[in-house]
Amino acid sequence: MVIKQFTQEGIDLVAKMAAGVWGKEQGAHSSEVARIFCQHLTRYSLYSADLAFQAEDEEGLQAIAFAWLPGDTNDAALWLRSQFPNMTYTKRTVPFVYLLCIASSMVSSALSIL
Repeated sequence: MVIKQFTQEGIDLVAKMAAGVWGKEQGAHSSEVARIFCQHLTRYSLYSADLAFQAEDEEGLQAIAFAWLPGDTNDAALWLRSQFPNMTYTKRTVPFVYLLCIASSMVSSALSIL
């Protein structure tokens, strides 16, 4: 196993890995929505190239670890918006509603800890 810096080129591969978990549900809407959703999940978590790592073995990518510091930002929201110009309103809203549900669940979990 080798650990090295994660690069932007790895986003497609990580998105394919995420599709194994998240894509099945999103694929019910369309394969294009599933692809965009899984790529967005990866981009959403990727803030700092300096704090992004991947673990590989002879079979390829096995794991990722992303971290960030307070104040770090990324372009995930802009990227997501750029993917939808030719989609219908309904197809565009599915990932946004789903992400809002996930965010709401995370906030609820965080508040329950306090």
